[in-house]
Amino acid sequence: MVVEAMLQSPSFLFHLEDGPGGQFRQYGVASRLSYFLWDTMPGVELLHAAQASQLGTVDEIKKAARRMMDDPRARRALEVFLAQWMRFDRVMTAVRGRVTLDFSASMLPLMTEETKHLFNHLVWDDGNFMEMFNADYTFLPSRLAAIYGLEPPMEEFGMVKYPAGSTRSEYWAMPDC
Repeated sequence: MVVEAMLQSPSFLFHLEDGPGGQFRQYGVASRLSYFLWDTMPGVELLHAAQASQLGTVDEIKKAARRMMDDPRARRALEVFLAQWMRFDRVMTAVRGRVTLDFSASMLPLMTEETKHLFNHLVWDDGNFMEMFNADYTFLPSRLAAIYGLEPPMEEFGMVKYPAGSTRSEYWAMPDC
């Protein structure tokens, strides 16, 4: 039981650079922000903010986080999170039981890209994250639109609305889910 408790302890699982105020705490905040938003170590600008004690208040931390979200590393980290969460590795190796005339393995990357476009739309355009599960629209290339039986978008991976009465999101709207 002692070993189990130790292995489950956040102090064992995570290196928390925190202390009673001062520089040590500033670097801890920088580290947490960086690994949370970028999935990597703090950059030079964030380390300079920690050194200058500019990560001590909620407003300072918000300012740093907003700046970090404008960095391409934030988008990459979120896309890695999405790929792991949605198990894109399984999609890419999926075998389809019933094949339509236009379906081939080359469609699998398009399907994961469809999900990425919806996710990025919700995250970067301040959408409602619950729409990930019940949106009445998606972002498709013309090849997927044809398979789904939808009108092709004006541009590749353009927004396409599902027809009225579509059952696309019924599963997620059920109260038991």
